Amino acid sequence: MNRSLTNLNLPPPLFGPHGPDPDLDVDQGGLGDCYFLSALAAVAHDDPGFIESHIWPNDDGTYTVRFYRDGKPFDVTVTADLPGNGSTYAHTDDGSWVALYEKAYAQLNGGYAAIGQGGVPANALAAITGRKATQGDWGDGSGGPALSDIQSRLSQGHALVADTSADNWDSHNEEIVGGHAYRINRVYTDPESHQQMIELVNPWGRDGNAQAPQFVHLTQAEFDKDFVAIDDLPPGGW
Repeated sequence: MNRSLTNLNLPPPLFGPHGPDPDLDVDQGGLGDCYFLSALAAVAHDDPGFIESHIWPNDDGTYTVRFYRDGKPFDVTVTADLPGNGSTYAHTDDGSWVALYEKAYAQLNGGYAAIGQGGVPANALAAITGRKATQGDWGDGSGGPALSDIQSRLSQGHALVADTSADNWDSHNEEIVGGHAYRINRVYTDPESHQQMIELVNPWGRDGNAQAPQFVHLTQAEFDKDFVAIDDLPPGGW
């Protein structure tokens, strides 16, 4: 575990009064672990009760997070202290579950530096839930799945993460971050244009800057241009 941390402080309670809320609680720092945080947010959005049952405090002041290896439970126990540098590590104003999950995932994989170099959201979805997730890509320029198909998957209980390519920063839409993972939140019909739209959530959270807002709304053509893959965790027994 990378212990080159200063300014450690004790975390607030696990959850705020709203429970595990990915829109309010997921706020990525400078680590390149958007793939993990977007996967975590997708699971929390789909079933917050799953998150509540997979992280718990221990009598000695530590916390345990249940991950999975090859579909089998694997518990990781971490101390309660969290990195104080909110610009580097996941942070939130209310509840510590995201930061503790990140710390436990780092400990599971060899340290913060090890998880901060990018990764595959499908692998993170599997590690969090113990269920098989897949990644479907359209890097060949063929275009992604129809928004109606994505809407159908969401309605069936799929947890979905979408990935951008590393070279599409400032393509035609400066709101989209290149080499980044977003949670897919919903598909809807715009009341003014009557076009079907997709809403994605940036794990940078409410602290994102003007160029990278938390919520992004795209047409089918924009989504096909800016994104190259969807990571899909189908519904199943939690």
